[in-house]
Amino acid sequence: MIISYHVERVTRALDILSIFIYTASVVKMNLLAISLNLIDVNHIYRPTDVGFDTR
Repeated sequence: MIISYHVERVTRALDILSIFIYTASVVKMNLLAISLNLIDVNHIYRPTDVGFDTR
């Protein structure tokens, strides 16, 4: 009973930790791509290739 409770807490903590690591890696990759100009900044605010322009 006590062991299963601890296992449940550990798995939940690992889930939260993996979500934090995933979001941090996504943010890091986006910042890296923007700094390397792989992502054009205009495409973030004005996706004209999709079909609408907010200029």
